[in-house]
Order: sequence, then C-alpha cells, then structure tokens
Amino acid sequence: MLVGVYIVMDDDFQDPIYADPALEELDEGLWSTVCELLQEAFEGEGPARGVIEHGEVLLGWRALLKFGISFVAIATEVRGPDLQTYLKLISERYLDEVDDVRQPDRHGVEDVVVDVIPPWDEG
Repeated sequence: MLVGVYIVMDDDFQDPIYADPALEELDEGLWSTVCELLQEAFEGEGPARGVIEHGEVLLGWRALLKFGISFVAIATEVRGPDLQTYLKLISERYLDEVDDVRQPDRHGVEDVVVDVIPPWDEG
C-alpha cells in the first residue's frame, strides 16, 4: 500500500513539486532520511536509486541527476523491486508528459502521478 509520493527539484526539500501527503503529515524522521539520501545522491556520495527499510515502511528513491529531479515513494506491504518499478514508471511518465521538466505546471503533475498504477495494484 502506498503511503506517500514526492517529486523534488534539486535540493528544494521544503517545497516539493509534488507531495502526497503534505510534508506536515509525514513523519519528520522519515523526511530527514529522504533528504539525506537525495543529497548524497546529488553529491555523488550515495546511490541515485534504491530502496531501504525505514521502520515499518519501505522508502524508495530515484534521482535523475541529469535533470536535477528526484522521485520518492513510501509504501508498506510491497516488495522492493515493485517499489523500484513504480518509481521508474512515474519518472518515465513525468519525462514524457511534462513540457518543462525543471519548471512544470504543478497542477498538471498530479495528473501524471495519479495515472501511474502501482505494480502491486495491477491485477
């Protein structure tokens, strides 16, 4: 089950392009971990994509270093490879559908994200 999805430009962690749920509703320690992972990825000190366990949730990220954009998904009761696939689908759809990747119409981004069906919901 999907807990949250976030799209972050560069290191603007306080104002993501897309945030569901809002950052105020997310565990502060979880968001701190997201920020650390993405910062390390962009500084070349950590992987650009991956999945880790964080308490009772899986945290997945996919940083597209060339564009300076990151995709984050948080879920429970899913497998790591499925979470990675979901992030790949979102990032591909974003790049295909958004006219200006670095300055998207934020209202249109929601349509891009909600149209992506998580692999664990297909059936």
